Amino acid sequence: LLHEPRILILDEPSTGLDPAGVQEFRELIRSLNGEGYTIFLSSHVLPEIQQVCNRVGILRRGQLVAEDTIDNLRDRLVEKSAARITIMATGIDDALLERVRAIDGVAMADRSEWGMMVQAEPGTIVQSEVNETLVRGGAKVTGFTTLQPSLEDVFLDITGGETDV
Repeated sequence: LLHEPRILILDEPSTGLDPAGVQEFRELIRSLNGEGYTIFLSSHVLPEIQQVCNRVGILRRGQLVAEDTIDNLRDRLVEKSAARITIMATGIDDALLERVRAIDGVAMADRSEWGMMVQAEPGTIVQSEVNETLVRGGAKVTGFTTLQPSLEDVFLDITGGETDV
């Protein structure tokens, strides 16, 4: 950094750091990137990469098999995978549960202690219809979240879950 390099290449840079050091490292990386530095990080700690990187490349057996923004890679996975929806709600009785299960595109719906979990069929969008069905059926919906795939989910999908990548 003393010579203001245009590109930094870092291999597993947070290995051995305590949690405070990891947080400080992430802030430093973001700051340097904001100043115009290009930073290549090599790491197996995918949640950390997800927090600091705006583009990722995924290698499989030494070959670059994917390179894009994390959001674009997630979108590709979402198109072919089932959306998982977490709903915080009260007032979901058996009849309302069955109405949600009957929605085209709903693969699974089950009650939980805090509301409901719904899984959509791959490539379908059911969030609006599920919410509308619950509200019209008398449920009090207080939270509605579609779980996004993590970078780890994307990596496992692209590499086929192989362990020797």
